[in-house]
Amino acid sequence: MTNLRFINFLLILIAITGIAPSVSTVFGQEFHFGGNTQVQYRDSERHETIEVTLDKLNLSGIRVQNQNYAFPSIDNASYLTNKGEPALPFLPFDLLLGDSDQVELKLLSLTKREIALTPLGYAGVIPSKGHFNRNIDPNDVPWLFEPKIYEEGTIYPDRHVFQGTPYIAGPLRGQNFHIPVVKWNIEENTLIVVERATFEIVRKEDRVNPRANGKEKRLTGLFSEMMNRKYLNTLRTPPEYDTLVESGRVLFLVYDEFIEEVQPLIDWEEQVGYPVSTTLLSEVPHAGTSPAENEIFDYVQAEYNSPEGLTWLILVGDYQEIGNLPGQFESAPCDACYTKLEGNDHHPDIAISRISAQTELDVTVQVDKFLNYEQNPDSGSSADWYSRAFGVAGDDTGGTPSYTDWQRMNFLRDILLTPSFHFNEFTEIYHASASAAQVTTAVEAGHSLGLYIGHGSETSWATTGFNVDNASALTNANMLPIVWDVACVNGAFQRPSGDCFAEAWVKNEGGGAVSFEAATTNESWVPPCDAQRGILDAFRNGWAFTTGGQHLYGKETCFGINGDTSSSEGNKFMEQSTLFGNCLMWPRTQEPQTPDEPLDFMSTGTTASLTVQINGTPLSLANSAIVNFYTKNGSDHVYCGSGLIDENGFVQAPIDGEPTHCHIHGFNLVPVEYELAARPSGTVSFSASVTSCSSLVHIRVSDSNISGTSPTSIDQIQVNVIHGTTVVPIVLTETQADSNIFSGELNLAQDLSGSHGDIVSVEYIDEDDGAGNLNQLRTAEMTLDCLGPVISDVVLTASENAITVAFTTDEKSSTLVNYGEATPPAFSVADIRKISGSHSVLIEGIDSCKRYYVELVCTDEYGNESTDNNSGLYYSVDSLGFEQTVIESFDADPSWQIDNGNASNGWEFGTPTGGGGQHGSPDPTGGYTGDHVYGVNLTGDYLNNLGADELKLTSAEIAIPDFSTLKFSFRRWLGVESPSYDHARLKISFDSGPFETLWENSQAIADSDWVLVTYDLTNLAQGHSSFQLRWTQGATDGSYTYCGWNIDDLHLQRSYECEVEAPDPIFKADFENGDCSEWSQMVSNQ
Repeated sequence: MTNLRFINFLLILIAITGIAPSVSTVFGQEFHFGGNTQVQYRDSERHETIEVTLDKLNLSGIRVQNQNYAFPSIDNASYLTNKGEPALPFLPFDLLLGDSDQVELKLLSLTKREIALTPLGYAGVIPSKGHFNRNIDPNDVPWLFEPKIYEEGTIYPDRHVFQGTPYIAGPLRGQNFHIPVVKWNIEENTLIVVERATFEIVRKEDRVNPRANGKEKRLTGLFSEMMNRKYLNTLRTPPEYDTLVESGRVLFLVYDEFIEEVQPLIDWEEQVGYPVSTTLLSEVPHAGTSPAENEIFDYVQAEYNSPEGLTWLILVGDYQEIGNLPGQFESAPCDACYTKLEGNDHHPDIAISRISAQTELDVTVQVDKFLNYEQNPDSGSSADWYSRAFGVAGDDTGGTPSYTDWQRMNFLRDILLTPSFHFNEFTEIYHASASAAQVTTAVEAGHSLGLYIGHGSETSWATTGFNVDNASALTNANMLPIVWDVACVNGAFQRPSGDCFAEAWVKNEGGGAVSFEAATTNESWVPPCDAQRGILDAFRNGWAFTTGGQHLYGKETCFGINGDTSSSEGNKFMEQSTLFGNCLMWPRTQEPQTPDEPLDFMSTGTTASLTVQINGTPLSLANSAIVNFYTKNGSDHVYCGSGLIDENGFVQAPIDGEPTHCHIHGFNLVPVEYELAARPSGTVSFSASVTSCSSLVHIRVSDSNISGTSPTSIDQIQVNVIHGTTVVPIVLTETQADSNIFSGELNLAQDLSGSHGDIVSVEYIDEDDGAGNLNQLRTAEMTLDCLGPVISDVVLTASENAITVAFTTDEKSSTLVNYGEATPPAFSVADIRKISGSHSVLIEGIDSCKRYYVELVCTDEYGNESTDNNSGLYYSVDSLGFEQTVIESFDADPSWQIDNGNASNGWEFGTPTGGGGQHGSPDPTGGYTGDHVYGVNLTGDYLNNLGADELKLTSAEIAIPDFSTLKFSFRRWLGVESPSYDHARLKISFDSGPFETLWENSQAIADSDWVLVTYDLTNLAQGHSSFQLRWTQGATDGSYTYCGWNIDDLHLQRSYECEVEAPDPIFKADFENGDCSEWSQMVSNQ
């Protein structure tokens, strides 16, 4: 019998960098071969084989150096991209290996067709321009013709197959192959096209990159579907691989100060069913004051090597808190380098993401977004946004074949709108004319998925100009998209100050995104698009259901096409691509459905099983739901085991203990908890392990063999609640006939008189535990918490428009801050976060030069409340005054000092003409207000080959007033190439002293509108009486030019302490008239 497995390349679109956009197809031909373009795996009794077939060859002409060169293409194939070498198509695939073997492909048969190029008018085959970054214009990359091939070669490529070395990816071990389906006979100028080829799979025990002896291959949901989909030969799975699919262990590595804020997410993932370990950064063994990156790696490695294994890693903290290792390709800041844990290859062995945060609030905002997205899905028409996606792409062109970015986006659009998938609307934000307002409109209308292909900077998308300020201003509330991004440095969270573009999206408290993938360095033109397509294929086809799984699948797709050596484009993407968010999140694409209550739960003592069903039908999508089995006592959950469903909706999980409940969560599901069937061994429990002294507590008994009960009626039983010497009988009622689960209520305010710290217990007699033991006492306990939080260390600080209230509590509590200009305060602001220790609440929108009074009301987890109003006097603070001064509006020439060195043009005052913009955007056509500005060459771009700071504009002396805070701002319209080539700077001098750099460009800038920029001088200006500003342009190189500086509307802002008139005190007496009748006691001085 022969088993068959194949990859049909009509279904997998792949496009690779190489052909530049400045050429055009001059003519073309098609050659048909009658088969499908695919690679098939066959497993017979004699041997394993690979069979390659081809459908058709497309031949187009590209004119270079006055000659026509052939570009042979196969629909949806990949292409050889060595710079200066022929760009010929190949088909990639992978084979699954055992612990130590290696595979070679031996050619058994070949059917080929030769196509002479000279009679068709072609001088040869067009070369590839190779891979290069997206900040390089393909038009500026010259054509190269490698002499060893084009002048001395015979046949290219000179082999039938390119064989990779074995690699390890988590529990999997595999090997990659590329079959070149078109070759070029250089001497005869003839194409050799493979119509059909058959290869024998020859296995060898070479022990190249073997798996460590004894390492278990426990499959997790992260890798199981990748094994089934990525590898052709999973019909003959090596015996080393387990068949039971597990959820996989999670490690939260947390910067110490953020542990309380991230704890709700940790608790949630445990409830979902992930075995969770949490490590504070300070707990990582280290030699210095804090763990270095290599020490963090060693710790993660030890966790991976442990018997429990490791599948997921979530870093909680920004680059400054938890750094990362440099990548091997280009020393990119590389979170993914923490996932290279097994073998001498670069493939990821676990999934990783980062909750990037510099403050506790940063963590809380993101955690709240994660939890709300997963726990509180929308329904009905409010859920329509789950089925909408948007794409942003410009007009830049590159790659092999040559496509514009918006054409590549259309490929993604088409697969998302496939009728069998769930998306029904795709918003196109395309071309150079696209605006930031279009992005805002789309996001705030609700789209669950966002895609970008184009140029980028650390703080913006070049297409639309959408930037960090726009992202921070989004108000899409809980309609939070997941964004997959192809752009340079959008994820450069290592930047020394300010959030990068991706961080701005995920840190937005009022909206933004719930997850954002972006690069820390400049991305190449197309390999990231291969990864982006792999991500969507995994998403659309059900190969990965979490953002971390989809991200990992994208990396593996990029490896398969672009190579996996340290210098490969596959490894470049692996190291630069960073996932901001929670890698355990399950994206949604439609209104979630609620799973049915399980009817077939079974427990053998070592395994638990059930079937997940929707409206009576098993959920037939493997790995699309995770089921957690646990024992519940009050709010406490004791983890027993978890697993993922198979293609029949069935889950079988190893367990430790006897679960009483299960939790079901998954793809397009409403997360739900169910109580499992009662068993002979009875249990009793409270609904809470700690509660207030006046709460209503539920009591539950589960027992399947209580004597005297009827399967047709709803029965009752009695338990005893014990508080000291007091015994309170409580009657419990069966939840439904024959459920054998009984529930009742204990009203602590009425039934008991308890005090803080008291222990309350419940007793139930299990008449028969099913194991021959009679009248077994079953008990449960809870503790009474009757006191509110202790509030201390209250400190108020005020600016001109906000008050920060800082304080501490001795337990987790939420806060209501009452504030106002009179007492008792009339206004309130709430902080619903449950925080223990340091709190900080911001009151915004206050008036300047006013005295404000504050009162704190804190409520703990159990509803106990404490109020602190400073013993009735209230806490008070005076807001600062504020003044903004127009230093210069440029309505008339202020005659500032201009020094243009030896340049023929430079700084000038006048009206800009909208000229320039050879690269980036042109100059404006007027000022931000009025017509006049100071600018560099108001009719065009700045010059090439300027010296360092050669063009200088220096302001007049600006007096420094008294201040508490001091800032200046101006409107900027700036175009400048990246600092590798060109420079723009802003400098400052105090009291006529030397000029120091205040700001310089850290990236290419292409402002297309007036941008407000503000600089804080509060610290720098201390002790000084005046300052001057100097704007400079230069040095510049000899190639690209941009529009340079344009400035308008310079303002100075200061806040200052006010003399606030205090209101009348609550009580006063001056004793001048001798009337002391309002005083309760007289004290004589004897």
